[in-house]
Amino acid sequence: MFTIPVIGLRGITPRPPAWLKVVSISGFLMTLLYTVLSIFPIIEVQSIFAFAAKIIGVIIAVNAMGVAIFLVAERRRRNKQQSVELENGKAVV
Repeated sequence: MFTIPVIGLRGITPRPPAWLKVVSISGFLMTLLYTVLSIFPIIEVQSIFAFAAKIIGVIIAVNAMGVAIFLVAERRRRNKQQSVELENGKAVV
């Protein structure tokens, strides 16, 4: 999400403004900082390693669910597009 204005829009004109790139980099760094700080407990816990492992597991699981949702939506979009093309008599490649 944050990399799109920085490196994802290279072939697009007009180019994204510099302020959008700065804000995108800032958003990425804040997200990274939040993730790193979430792994380490701010209160006393029995096992720092167990706490970190649980948080890392949750972060990985949530990202995996996001990827799964994206892939399902992309597949549905492609299937819908192919259906429309078949209805219009266009060949599907």
